Amino acid sequence: MIENKQELIDAAREQAAVNQFDHTYLNPNNTKLAPCLWGNDMVTASSWSPWISTFETYRNRFLDLGDKYQDVFWLPLDIPRIEMPPMDQFLEVWDRESVEVVDLAAPNGKAEFRGLHIHAYSAIDYYMHDAYDKRGRLTSGYPEAEGFSISALSTTLTGAKYNRNLHKHKFWTDLIVQVMDHYPIFMISNILILEQLTDVNPHREETWAWKCPTEFRTSLYDENDTPTLYLSDIITGETKYVDLPKDTNSFCWSNGTKVYGIDYHGKRNFQLVVNAIWDVDKLNSLVEKSIKKYGKDF
Repeated sequence: MIENKQELIDAAREQAAVNQFDHTYLNPNNTKLAPCLWGNDMVTASSWSPWISTFETYRNRFLDLGDKYQDVFWLPLDIPRIEMPPMDQFLEVWDRESVEVVDLAAPNGKAEFRGLHIHAYSAIDYYMHDAYDKRGRLTSGYPEAEGFSISALSTTLTGAKYNRNLHKHKFWTDLIVQVMDHYPIFMISNILILEQLTDVNPHREETWAWKCPTEFRTSLYDENDTPTLYLSDIITGETKYVDLPKDTNSFCWSNGTKVYGIDYHGKRNFQLVVNAIWDVDKLNSLVEKSIKKYGKDF
């Protein structure tokens, strides 16, 4: 565990407090989450579409949700448990396809995660021309038994600044369908699986920065017997660990109001990260029913 964790939390909070809710300073394409359909308060529909400013009506609706849900620190999601493929099959693919996630500009830096993209919009639509249907299932135009990998996706294709690997294969279809069925998605950017390798320093993502929940995650597999992911309020400094109930493995928090980090105890931990343009109505409905089931004292 990090010895100076509180100092790092305070430093992350101080940095995040600068232009805290200004999206023009945030761009997921510059992070481990890339590629993304939005950045610097601009959005696009695909890798071949022009970038346009985020619609004011869209921003305003999320500002309203921020007023409604700003007291939610973090929240378990009232959705079925997201199930990963059988562990032996998963590890066979994982050991072959995943890569250490490192900043390409600092290749000697220490990786906090191994990672594998199982969906990435700009590579997928460039090569496969939208091979997924509306439910997240692969269309008939995709080879039944074959897939492909793209190692270290190029900056010309994705704007990637971190090492990454995309594994496009029907092996992931069931997992993707679960995500598409239950996450509040309007348009999917990417789906990433991460395995923790060390303590993850407190930070916030360069994603949406509203007061309502913006980050949606699933703990696919965790050998730890105590919570490891913690959140700290950017303004007050209050810190809480995410301790999930047994009936769900998915949760959310506000990237606009919280920084997060993860303790490492030498045990395997796989988390699913979804980066998307969120659907206002779906998000509101999901958070509302999750509060009704679990309360909001998290």
